[in-house]
Amino acid sequence: MPENLVKRDLTEILSDPLLNPKAKNLTYVETARARLELTRAQSLMNIIDGEIRLEYNLGMEELRSEGQFIEHAPGETYHKIDGVLTAGQIIPDGGVRMFYFYPERFPQVYEKKAVRRLARFPTPSEPSPGARRSSGWRSWWAGVSSPGEE
Repeated sequence: MPENLVKRDLTEILSDPLLNPKAKNLTYVETARARLELTRAQSLMNIIDGEIRLEYNLGMEELRSEGQFIEHAPGETYHKIDGVLTAGQIIPDGGVRMFYFYPERFPQVYEKKAVRRLARFPTPSEPSPGARRSSGWRSWWAGVSSPGEE
């Protein structure tokens, strides 16, 4: 399930004419299946996002203890380095303390971000991993498409 769908409510998805061009009304069972798949996808995204936040905070703590950061005055432009992830922290004077996460030092941050980027949510043609296969599995999704699909 594409990320733009995972972030939405089922009612919102079904009322969108681009996503549900046939205005299909789901049965109670189809609605339950759709909500389960949406909840499963949202839960996975929340877990991955939480792991990424933890990695950033652990890294910031480590870099802060070593003095490995750049403090910017309020309104000052931050220095960017291509291919290097950054995280900022507001400091008392209103400026920003910027931390640089180089891939060779913080591979775990890049790995988690890659997992987040590559997370495969189930699409109408494939059930999620571990989902019970049944002849009616896809029936709840019939008529609902991703943007760009017809």
